[in-house]
Amino acid sequence: PEFMMSFKRTQCFLKLSIAFASVNYVLFLLHPLSKIRSPHIQKKEKLSRTDGFNETVDSAGLRNVFDNMEWYNNRSFDVCVIGAGLSGAVLAERYANVLQKTVLVIDKRNHLAGNLYDFIEPETGILMNLYGAHLFHTDNERVFSYITKSEWQDKAPWVRYDHEVKGVLNGKLLPIPVNINTVNSMFGLNIKDSAEMDKWLHNVQEPCTDAQEIITDNCQDAESMAISRVGRELYDIIFRPYTHKQWGKSPSELDSSVTARIPVRNNHDPRYFSDRYQLLPSKGYTRWFAALFDNPRITIALKTDYFKHRDQMLKGCKKTFFTGPIDQYFRAANLGDLEYRSIRFERQILADIGPGYYQSSSVVNYPGLEFNFTRIVEYKHFLNQKSKHTLIVKEFSSDEGDPYYPVPNQRNRELYARYKKLAEKEEKEKGVYFVGRLANYKYFNMDQAIDNALQTFNRIEHSPEQTDLQECWTSGLSDGLISLVFGTNSASQLAANTVTSWLRNFPATNASVHVYYRSTLARRLHRNSLSGGHMLGCGMQLSEHMLTPNRGNEAAVFLAYIVQHYNALPEMVIFIHDHGARSWHSEPTIFFRRLQAYLKGIQTQQIFAHSKQEAGKDNLNSKFAAQVRTLSSCYHEGSDTRNPFCVQHLAKRKLLDAPDAWRLAYTTFEGILNQSGASDTNNHGKFWSCCASFVARRQHIHLQPLTFYKHALDAILQVDIPAAVSGRWWEYNWYRIMRMQDQSIEDLQLYLKIDGQVWPKDSLDRLLNGRPFSEGFKE
Repeated sequence: PEFMMSFKRTQCFLKLSIAFASVNYVLFLLHPLSKIRSPHIQKKEKLSRTDGFNETVDSAGLRNVFDNMEWYNNRSFDVCVIGAGLSGAVLAERYANVLQKTVLVIDKRNHLAGNLYDFIEPETGILMNLYGAHLFHTDNERVFSYITKSEWQDKAPWVRYDHEVKGVLNGKLLPIPVNINTVNSMFGLNIKDSAEMDKWLHNVQEPCTDAQEIITDNCQDAESMAISRVGRELYDIIFRPYTHKQWGKSPSELDSSVTARIPVRNNHDPRYFSDRYQLLPSKGYTRWFAALFDNPRITIALKTDYFKHRDQMLKGCKKTFFTGPIDQYFRAANLGDLEYRSIRFERQILADIGPGYYQSSSVVNYPGLEFNFTRIVEYKHFLNQKSKHTLIVKEFSSDEGDPYYPVPNQRNRELYARYKKLAEKEEKEKGVYFVGRLANYKYFNMDQAIDNALQTFNRIEHSPEQTDLQECWTSGLSDGLISLVFGTNSASQLAANTVTSWLRNFPATNASVHVYYRSTLARRLHRNSLSGGHMLGCGMQLSEHMLTPNRGNEAAVFLAYIVQHYNALPEMVIFIHDHGARSWHSEPTIFFRRLQAYLKGIQTQQIFAHSKQEAGKDNLNSKFAAQVRTLSSCYHEGSDTRNPFCVQHLAKRKLLDAPDAWRLAYTTFEGILNQSGASDTNNHGKFWSCCASFVARRQHIHLQPLTFYKHALDAILQVDIPAAVSGRWWEYNWYRIMRMQDQSIEDLQLYLKIDGQVWPKDSLDRLLNGRPFSEGFKE
């Protein structure tokens, strides 16, 4: 027995040892520091500079793409763009869509999108970039508005993506950029918050000094800039070796801008960027570029060398935009070459690894000189792609290859200044403009490249009207003193997506947005669309609320907001009801344009426009604020008397068979109005208006006491009144209760076209004198 017990113990120990060894072996294989390659790696290859597979043209599904210039035949174009990358695409799109100009785009590569080009790798099915990972981030509202234009969102929607990077530092995998967790792990510290991190940084930072050893903010080079930000020890571990590998030069030989743009965190934020908008195109950059180029006025020629056709094109192009290397354009000037850094890519496919990953994040940096590459990118992480395989790409910085990064130092600055003078002369004499990173010999992030192209377009064409680009604006009220309130019970993702479209078409600076979900399904669908508010523009802040049971339609939503914020209301509240994408309440290009007109009217002290020409068109009041209805006789207490227009309206809404419900709604809410000590509204009994969406000032809401709104909300949620009836009662009484109808008097003297019907010019007299409203009604 003792022998058997000992044998079993030995057996158990061996099993545990084997299991433990197996787990460690797998972890060792997957760890980025492993010196051996996984046996699953089936291919290791350098990526070509075309599409990695063949020389055929990738037209991205467009019909306006050619692979040569044989068709050209001395045709003329309003605009010619050299380079189908980011700067060229924006310029081509603006000229074609805004000014209706004919545009020719040529590129020597066999694909669109420049260095942003991506494609589905055929063996793994993973979307990857050919020229390295590109992550879009910006705080520029105009650029954000541009890339997420609604017509492009339908074809190639952008989605929120917060990029995180790890780095191998002293044998540990730590967050990059440096944050509290990085410092604590590297130096064995216990920094807890931003105040402690700021104190630590202050103690290690070495300020920059000038030639007289006087402290200055103007650091002379990348080395002194880095040490002034993170201290000498972190500089030696991260900045110095990584900069040397990336640029092939010592940091002391480079401008301070090189290390100035590398972020340093004083908190636990693991994200690489801190910009408000961090996005990826959900179907890839190439699909988004195809949306930009999808215009019959744009013609694209790929695999075409501009310099072989330059003389011919200068004759056939009224304007030319060059986005390539400026020194290449002026090669004949013999001024010398500007320096550029390039990247060599080495791809490895790891087959049949299952749903997992090779590394813990999409990008892992290797700053140390013990590694001959700068980083490893695993594209499967981006957009949470599904594949039983994965692929990784190692990146090696190089002086040879396509130009990627201008090298910022004194020699190159001075040489570029000489090229810039030639460019100014070429623009003046030949109408050739130099746009983009390579043509300006300047490092641009993607948003900066887009903004540079937009600025160039506006400079040359004197800022033509671009209604598809909405700038952030204020209403004349203080920032943050506007709230948008809406409720939704949408049961489809399509309907939910319109909510984001609504808000993106209303760029009010720092407005607060309150969404009330009237079902769990609506909450789930809208959360997918709103992404926590990250897709809203202009600093708008999102607050989400759940409101159940689902009674009273939008009335319950509006009352809930008022009750919750009664003592802290903003100066203006915009109440919006979700009637779907095609309703005039909700359709963004109509509803929010009128809303903007209204608020911009406040800026100029004009509450409403008064011209007949505007009535029924773009005037907010014509369909929004001045929908006056004479429904004073609709199911009042103890009466079935019906105004003819009321009958027509209720028949349309299929509510004629609910007189008891209407009577109950009237007695319930009128009773609450009287019992709560609300302001007397009886003198407005014949001046009722209909609107599920309206604008209210704080003083309008405060005309009635908080108790009134509380009791009304309780009644909606507890009294057995059909939602359509209680909601409708409030539609016809909001203006009456808040006494906002007085603002509409002047507009009521216009012909107002509503629901296909023309209101008589004397509508105001009819209403105030109690005359039948239906008399003289024109279909």
